[in-house]
Amino acid sequence: MSPEAKLELAPLIARVSEGADLTAAEAEGAFTTVMSGEATHVAMAAFLIALRTKGVVPSEIAGGVRALRRAMRPVASERTHELVDTCGTGAAACARSTCPPRPP
Repeated sequence: MSPEAKLELAPLIARVSEGADLTAAEAEGAFTTVMSGEATHVAMAAFLIALRTKGVVPSEIAGGVRALRRAMRPVASERTHELVDTCGTGAAACARSTCPPRPP
């Protein structure tokens, strides 16, 4: 499967709901579909709930990470010192979600 391959979520939701683990390639394809905007909100929710209910395994995390990294877009700026991390990953010294803004 090519790294950009998208997969239909319905069959994967059914398999995960029955307790099956996805391969990294399957998870990557599912998350590529989600990140492309082609999945409905209901399908995305069902997929994520199925994974959460079953419990994720390393292959599913690895595939999801690959798809999410491929979907990332760089932010070009000469004023990087003014950029704020809003996702709360802890990558920044002070993320917007966890620290108050600095006064101007």
